[in-house]
Amino acid sequence: MVFYQGPIPIGDESYVEREAVGNVSSELLSQRWVLLLGPRQHGKTTALIRIKKTISDAGVSCVYIDLQQQPPVDNYSDFVNWFSRRIAEQLGTQFEHSEGLDDLQTAINQILPTGTARIVVLVDEASNIPRDDWRNSFFGQLRGLSSARAFACDTDASKRVTFLFAGTFRPETLIDAANSPFNVCEKIETVDLTIDEVRGLAATTLGEVQGVQDAADAIFAAVGGQPYLVQRLLGKAIGSENMLTAISQALDELKSGQVDHIANLFSRYLAESKLAELVSTLAADGQLANSPADPDYSFLCTGGIAKRSGAQIVFRNSIYEEVARTSPQIGNNSVAVGRAPVFPLPPTSFRKVNNVQLREIAVSAQQGAVASYNGGSNRLALAGYGCSIEAILIDYLSGKTEQERNNAGQQAGCRLDRRWENYGDAASLRLVNLVKIANQLLGSNAQVPDALRDWRNLIHPSVATQNYMSDEALDPEVRVAAASHEIFLRDLPSGP
Repeated sequence: MVFYQGPIPIGDESYVEREAVGNVSSELLSQRWVLLLGPRQHGKTTALIRIKKTISDAGVSCVYIDLQQQPPVDNYSDFVNWFSRRIAEQLGTQFEHSEGLDDLQTAINQILPTGTARIVVLVDEASNIPRDDWRNSFFGQLRGLSSARAFACDTDASKRVTFLFAGTFRPETLIDAANSPFNVCEKIETVDLTIDEVRGLAATTLGEVQGVQDAADAIFAAVGGQPYLVQRLLGKAIGSENMLTAISQALDELKSGQVDHIANLFSRYLAESKLAELVSTLAADGQLANSPADPDYSFLCTGGIAKRSGAQIVFRNSIYEEVARTSPQIGNNSVAVGRAPVFPLPPTSFRKVNNVQLREIAVSAQQGAVASYNGGSNRLALAGYGCSIEAILIDYLSGKTEQERNNAGQQAGCRLDRRWENYGDAASLRLVNLVKIANQLLGSNAQVPDALRDWRNLIHPSVATQNYMSDEALDPEVRVAAASHEIFLRDLPSGP
């Protein structure tokens, strides 16, 4: 078996036929626009390859555009030109770059072959448009293209072109609902593999050898039918002397954060406080009553971490649940087996840090802390968390006036070293005074972790040896630091 990091080629034996391929193809051939949503690494692009073949085999021209492949462009007109050129290249029609071309309907009409033949356009990673104004224009113009169908002639693009949008995104956050093409789409979600499909895939890829069904059942018990994880674990089992042992070791790698899949998934939810709260509640209670009208609940499922089970939402698989329960950033409700997982926060989580340079320092320090922890270095991880919070503190206090810092410092009993410290420059303050002044100003809104100075000073051997603990023994402190960093960043007031 070849373990594919990307889409599975047509004809490969490791592909499992998916019902979504037939459903989507049927909708498109009936000239209905489609919104295909599902988690990352859930087989969407693999499905699109087969949908394209099905559409083409039915005699309808079908083009595929991955918005992740767009080159850097300077303006929306260049983006429209690039998008139109990709369609023209696959249709075999002529296209000439036009400066100032910013109307998608006009551009598409110019590149369609003459006549009334239908065309299907598959747009993968549909949310991957870098600027809000470009995204609003792009999707708004496509909605206009759909709306024009009722009045257009048969040769017009609005009558001839059918669109599919695929990705892992929240439609309501991309564009206002009144101007969104997603509202006129048939929404289809990808689904996990069944236990029978996992067993069949195991038999195909591992061969008819003893223990194959046990291996398949162990995989399904841990990761359910998540396609990427199923394939990854099967790949680890191939050629091993003991398939169950190989699978167990691969699961430990996932749970400890050595594989990007888990970190990428959880970081997406940690980036938004409401989503993080829902995942935390799910970890504590084991289920959530579904709220169909709330898009946050829907994204628990389309984003990949959970699935619907009747009227409830539950974790998609047991490994996600275990990671959430043991992570200090989410649950911490269970005793971790081995090292509890911690995750890097996306840069958007640091949006309250106004200074660009300090924000970059805070982000990279937190990411470095996670990498150090996952690499087995607790001391460096603690220093990284301390450095990140120190950068956030300097930015927060820089947003206050000199008089505010002075008053807070006096009330907190700060003793400034007049050789280099002064209230006029927050960056000049020692960490001890940064903490005192910040806590005085923050009050009950947020508090700097008491252990911050210890974490920050662990980078200095002379300090670390004063109350020495081995690196391995500092594992619980890292979990506390990760959670404290998350809470502090969440509760920090927004700046001007």
